[in-house]
Amino acid sequence: MFSSKKQERQAPEKVETFIAQGVEFEGNIKLTDGTVVRVDGRVIGDVKGKASLIVGKSAEILGNLELERMVIYGRIEGNIKAKDVDLQGGVVKGDITAEVLHIERGSIFNGKCVMEEASKGGQSPQVL
Repeated sequence: MFSSKKQERQAPEKVETFIAQGVEFEGNIKLTDGTVVRVDGRVIGDVKGKASLIVGKSAEILGNLELERMVIYGRIEGNIKAKDVDLQGGVVKGDITAEVLHIERGSIFNGKCVMEEASKGGQSPQVL
């Protein structure tokens, strides 16, 4: 039933767009389907699209996020809606709506979590 072997969760591999540390972007971002973006800088604005986002340790995002998949090592202040959210030692101040939520030890999450079932597609989610 339980295994002592830690299951590894992998970040999306092929990063196509990169916002580097020291760069600040202000404005909303719409990502194309299947895109993988990594942010190590600062983003002020909403990020949306059927894409994957990696939030690096030095990253800070101030805005709402609506994506397919997120891996969070940095800081987010805003609400998140995604199919898969992986909080890997990062900080989230806001609500998370997801089908899958993984919170690694050492992460900080201050907000409400709503878990959705993939098969229900928009029907009443279960609130935890």
